[in-house]
Amino acid sequence: MSQIVQTYTFQSNEHLVINENENKIIYQDLNSSVSELSISMDKHSSLEVLFYNSNAKINCKLEEDAKLIIYNISFNKDNYEFNLNIDLNNIYADVHIINLYLGIDSSVMTSNILINHYAKQTKSLLETYAIAKDQSYLTLNNNAFIKNGMRQSDARQMTRGLNLSKNASVKAQPNLLIDEYDVVASHSASIGSIDKEELFYLMSRGLTETKAQEMVILGFIEPILGNIKSEELQQIIYAEFAKLLK
Repeated sequence: MSQIVQTYTFQSNEHLVINENENKIIYQDLNSSVSELSISMDKHSSLEVLFYNSNAKINCKLEEDAKLIIYNISFNKDNYEFNLNIDLNNIYADVHIINLYLGIDSSVMTSNILINHYAKQTKSLLETYAIAKDQSYLTLNNNAFIKNGMRQSDARQMTRGLNLSKNASVKAQPNLLIDEYDVVASHSASIGSIDKEELFYLMSRGLTETKAQEMVILGFIEPILGNIKSEELQQIIYAEFAKLLK
């Protein structure tokens, strides 16, 4: 049986509780926003949640075997700050965060994420895809902390950035604070402009440079949007992204 996607309008300062053995998919109503939110997940629960264009402060606490997936998507012409704190409080707690940012005009965008591994055998994966256009400036502060004694925990970070003009900038600041030996921890960051060889290949197939660039950038986000379980939301977000690229 397919899972039901609930489109949801978050209330100000809401406390969302996912009870034991409960499984939910909650996607923010794209016409609303999130400002401040706390999420508590009981043991053996799961939650998949999507945030869209929200200047937000979000705190999440996960208990034993809780599984959390967060999609955070922002296409912004204005200044933007996203603050996310995750506490993995019990064994087997697991979080996967996927950020997609597009900075436009002279926007200043800041992403502050902290993941605390407060229990053994906890897992975190943080993926960030950031695109800076025009004179926009994106700062990505990605932090994970594994406390002493939290053996066999796993903290991974991956950042990919594209600068679409010489005045645009993506700045990645990954930090892994590890106070235990028996763990897996890694981070990688790749930031640059569009690959000229890739552009040349597409143009050799008859595309203009503008169309080739657009295809490369849209290909950059397709794997991310492809994970969203609502095809309607996929199409809306994809269309908005494509419009803002022009």
